[in-house]
Amino acid sequence: MSDRCPAGNRTPRRLVLALLAPGLGLACGDAERSSEAAGDAPSLALSAPAHAPDLSFGALLGLREVAPGTVLLADGLGRALIRLHVATGAADTLGSEGSGPGEYRQPGDVFAFRGDSSLLADFGTGRLLVVGPDGTLGRAISMVQEGDDGQPLLLLPRAADARGRLYVQPVYRGSLGEVRPDSAPLLRWDPDAGRVDTLARLLIEERREFSGRLPGMRRGAVVPVWASPVDAWTLTADDRVAIARAVPYRLEILDDGARTRGPEIAADAPRLEEPDMLAWMIREERTAVHVGAHDHAGVNGLSIELPGPGGHGERDPAMVEWAERLPPFYPRGASAAPDGTVWVERTSKVGEPLHFDVFDRDGRRTAQVRGPTGRRVAGFGHALLYLVRTDALDREYIEAYPYPIGLGG
Repeated sequence: MSDRCPAGNRTPRRLVLALLAPGLGLACGDAERSSEAAGDAPSLALSAPAHAPDLSFGALLGLREVAPGTVLLADGLGRALIRLHVATGAADTLGSEGSGPGEYRQPGDVFAFRGDSSLLADFGTGRLLVVGPDGTLGRAISMVQEGDDGQPLLLLPRAADARGRLYVQPVYRGSLGEVRPDSAPLLRWDPDAGRVDTLARLLIEERREFSGRLPGMRRGAVVPVWASPVDAWTLTADDRVAIARAVPYRLEILDDGARTRGPEIAADAPRLEEPDMLAWMIREERTAVHVGAHDHAGVNGLSIELPGPGGHGERDPAMVEWAERLPPFYPRGASAAPDGTVWVERTSKVGEPLHFDVFDRDGRRTAQVRGPTGRRVAGFGHALLYLVRTDALDREYIEAYPYPIGLGG
């Protein structure tokens, strides 16, 4: 039950690149469903973790399960790509630090690529590295290219499909694709064909004049509004694009030109208080990559600020602009499980448990899953859900949880 949408804007480019971040919707015929109340979906709970290896990491920026119970972990602070067997805790480091073949300097996200291979984003060298099923690092793809207008373009993909096409979202003006005040495009880049398709437009964070007083901040400066609603997206194992729309909250599925909109989901919007703001800032430190363009002595360049403990400066809520209420879900809060379901991580007040909405292929919410407090999602395996726990010393640990009994795919 879905109408066919136009195939999207196909823009041949000499060089292609973009960024990652949050952000409105496509306007074309679609299958749409009515609103859905919280009671329509059963509430389930995670049990105790099946595995919790006593191995700490600095800043876990990416996880991909490559075999049941075996994951690739990108530790940005530890500067290592690690293969971990969660049941035994056995771990080995793949590749080494450097800028040559099989080397990296600042490993970031890691996700599925063609066949059984993976793709690792190395922020330190500005490359995407193909990781073979045996753990060997091979082909490198540059993340920094020169655009048609001579400006540097940066590719920070979040997913790749079975054909090797990369999915990216621009976050600053002047990058590939038009970034408007309220939205940014979701792009699919085919590096073999040299073509870019615009798949949708995404709601991005609100911006307004800064109301506080900070040294060096000019009067009337327009700044992002933290915790404002943004869209989140993910790519499923069968190459469908799932977009969690924030206003109104619902899941939208793009499948080879067809679009299906699930029912609207009723979402509470608790008021943001200072403890919630501090928790948001800490989460932002650990999960968000900030990219900026600059002009130094007439030379255009890009800067990348990476996640990590204390990575984005002093934690003072008065230093930024805030929304009044929590949005329905977190930026980058949409993830796809191998069974085709889409999990959306809902926002929560400090001290509240982890909370997911689980959606089926038609964008209908089929379950709500709650987990322990103080965790964030790292990735999804065939039988295990991987969460990150942080201790008092800012060290991070992987925990592997079985999916709840009664959860339908």
